[in-house]
Amino acid sequence: PAILPWEALVAWPRDRPVAVLNRGEGEDPEPRWTLLTEPASPSVLAPATGPRSPHDAEATAAWLAERLPSGPLASAIAPEPGTPPWATGVVSLLAYELGARLEPAASPPRRAPAPDRPSDAGPARWDAWVADATWSVVFDHRRERWHRMGDVPPWIERILAGGHADPRDDPAAFRLGPLHSTTPDERFEAMVARCVELVHAGDLFQANLSRGFEACFEGDPRRLAAATLAAGARFGAFVETSPDEAVLSLSPE
Repeated sequence: PAILPWEALVAWPRDRPVAVLNRGEGEDPEPRWTLLTEPASPSVLAPATGPRSPHDAEATAAWLAERLPSGPLASAIAPEPGTPPWATGVVSLLAYELGARLEPAASPPRRAPAPDRPSDAGPARWDAWVADATWSVVFDHRRERWHRMGDVPPWIERILAGGHADPRDDPAAFRLGPLHSTTPDERFEAMVARCVELVHAGDLFQANLSRGFEACFEGDPRRLAAATLAAGARFGAFVETSPDEAVLSLSPE
């Protein structure tokens, strides 16, 4: 049987960044496809400072248009049945704060790091991150086979031919501390109550309220990603944006 994507992630060379994307298909609650690639030549849109203006929105839109695919790559072309829904292009991460750059009137205040957080912690150091993905290997979970997309480097074949090892077997690979809300319960409850009032008043039709949770992490982020993505995130991602920063996303939607 083919090596699984989570095993390939753990075996990925430490001196090469990695990006992993999951995609579901149809009614299956599990992902159908998992893509692995090496993001290259990343471009970073640094967080905006000071008041926002229409000029900021124009500059931000121009930055995105220059780096994100356009023309045929951006067209919604249905893949052939049984073939991966991706080929090559770019891997991009867009922060929530990017929305305020495109619509300055919706700009919320940036949240300052909590006093008890490590000095190097805090919000992401970018509002947008875009890297090239000139090749990829895509695993078809339904057929248990790998697809090679683009000019795949030789070292990938050594990984795909490697032995099997469950990435969840090493409990000491990482430690995730307890989660702490960034918004106190009382404040969040007041926000919900205010939304209910606005709905009854006819001023609001729908609202999506959320709050952040934080935890201390020690160990190998790749092992955490492998263990959680292997649990069945229908749409998930793990992207290493720098040697000391990674984004892990787990979504059922």
